[in-house]
Amino acid sequence: MRIIENSRLVRFLSFFAPIRIQAITLGQNIYFRHLAYEPTLRHEKIHAAQWAECPYLGFLVLYAWYWVKYFGLTLDAQGAYHNIPFEREARAHQNNPRYLDLRKPQAWKGYRKPPLF
Repeated sequence: MRIIENSRLVRFLSFFAPIRIQAITLGQNIYFRHLAYEPTLRHEKIHAAQWAECPYLGFLVLYAWYWVKYFGLTLDAQGAYHNIPFEREARAHQNNPRYLDLRKPQAWKGYRKPPLF
């Protein structure tokens, strides 16, 4: 796993996102807008585990599919992002330093049903 701080990539991608991106994981590389911050690093490490479970471009395809699905239901770009199962799992456990040690494979599947909009 590589951690890249002060990444221009993150600033560039934020231009197209419905939220201001602080970090992004692409495969096993984690890119930070500024310096790595521990809860955000844990959040992104959870995404790295999710990437490993969805080979090749599977993570990106599923991520985009869930965003489109929830955006279609709500017409709310930020709400759709917050309901993506990958994001829900990572957000729920980003403050738990032991989560990755205890995490079951494909745990994100338990977050597929979003809370009520």
